[in-house]
Amino acid sequence: MAMATRYVEAIGEGPDIRRCLQVSDLRAPFDLPRTPKHGRPSGRARSLSGAGSSRPHASDAAQATVLKRIFGQAADASFDARGVGTPTYAGGPAGVTTRPKMAAVVTQGVCAILLVLMGSGSAAAAEPPSRELVIFEAASLKEPFARLAQRFRAENAGVEVVTNAAGSQELRAQIEHGAGPDVFASADRRHMDALVAQGLVLSPSRFACNEPVLILRAGLAATIKSFADLPRAERIVVGAPEVPIGSYTLEILGKSAAKLGADFPRRVEAKIVSREPNVRQALAKVVLGEADAAIVYRSDARAARVKVAIVEIPPELNVTAEYPIAALKAAPHPDLARRFIELVRSSAGQSELHEAGFVPCARP
Repeated sequence: MAMATRYVEAIGEGPDIRRCLQVSDLRAPFDLPRTPKHGRPSGRARSLSGAGSSRPHASDAAQATVLKRIFGQAADASFDARGVGTPTYAGGPAGVTTRPKMAAVVTQGVCAILLVLMGSGSAAAAEPPSRELVIFEAASLKEPFARLAQRFRAENAGVEVVTNAAGSQELRAQIEHGAGPDVFASADRRHMDALVAQGLVLSPSRFACNEPVLILRAGLAATIKSFADLPRAERIVVGAPEVPIGSYTLEILGKSAAKLGADFPRRVEAKIVSREPNVRQALAKVVLGEADAAIVYRSDARAARVKVAIVEIPPELNVTAEYPIAALKAAPHPDLARRFIELVRSSAGQSELHEAGFVPCARP
């Protein structure tokens, strides 16, 4: 933690850094592999943003290898004698880029490097495993994919599993700029189709569906009893337009004009105080009491159901979120990618998704 503190001092404690430390799904350190006494890395599923009870340590070389795999050309960290990292992006210092498209990747890179340093602090060295499956997953898939990653590791001895949960648009940008995951699972078809058009992924297939719902902070259920009451909320958060949940929200509001009045979308827009880069950050704002209401996926609402009130969106206004999954064309481990996708689509995988709140998909 001392290294992380020095790192914050070195680059400044901006809002993105504070968000790394505050948002629940970015709070825990990057779980890097521990090197046991017999010299071989222990097998475990680990996550860029997932929580864990242990905090294994890794050498700077191991950290750099993992970050290179996840962020490709987007991040290049050098560490001085104190262990403080100075990340650079697209030829400039942290927070400076000549390509506006890289802004989301910069934030993700800074968060990841900070969280790696939070998990460091000893001289114990860990070499990257020879068989490491890297999965890029939409933020809403975090919990079920964490459980599937553990199952996959148990069924494939000697394989490490690294999951990177973020907004689908952020993951797409990382892939476009050289990141090297084996598998990409998106919360919509748009970002997957963009990678198909560039020849970066192979044969995507739909594996899950989800539904947006309205969530309210505790205490507002008596005031906002239906979706039609949403304009009564004083502080609404939604996903940014390029984020799948943000795109679905715009579609829902567009439909609502015919049923709830032509001015309904405008009345809701007037109360929006924040547009978040992924659905979990919209959820966190309501859970923490920083916002009154948000539109999130049913699976996210289920994960926080003891902390928020859930209001259904009328079926005639709602949309179905379709989740495609695909192996990368340049996947370092195509055999592992194929097997993980098979697990996700298996009865065991579908059971995990159903338990997490995902809904059955209509037949194509």
